[in-house]
Amino acid sequence: MRARIVVLAVMASFACAGQVFHTEESALRIVLKECTSPSREEKTLQADERARLQAETGLRFAQPRYVVYRCPAPDGTGRFAVILEEIGKSEPITFMTGVDGSGRAGAVVLMIFRESRGSEVKDQRFMGQFRGKTPADPVRVNRDIVNVAGASLSSEAIARGVKKALALVNDCYLKR
Repeated sequence: MRARIVVLAVMASFACAGQVFHTEESALRIVLKECTSPSREEKTLQADERARLQAETGLRFAQPRYVVYRCPAPDGTGRFAVILEEIGKSEPITFMTGVDGSGRAGAVVLMIFRESRGSEVKDQRFMGQFRGKTPADPVRVNRDIVNVAGASLSSEAIARGVKKALALVNDCYLKR
């Protein structure tokens, strides 16, 4: 009985602390490769922006603020990297999504995974499916994204977050 309690305590602390796969800096090097000095801002969604995004996507924008990195381009649009947190089974999953100047998804990088299982979503085989997706695409598991066996909730969380990042960048930065 005593060994079981110790194992459960270790598992609980593992789930809360999380596995760090990438820091903000290392994720930026992957998502915004050639950008030497991206500007960082915290985008705070106003009530009307939040309502519009929720209506457009059917997703809940619970976070009031999002960290957005911007890499300027000569045409004025640039590239973006958005840090999001989505709940997997019970814990938040932190990841970064790249969006190019035409509003298409780029690289998606898992930063911190806090669940006890499902971290297989970090693999390029899963994350690579998001490249080139637009806000017009479903970006949903079992529609245009194949989930990772044994990590369905984590797969769905990442897909929701990528859809949110696309909508956020397109609505707040790329609409002219």
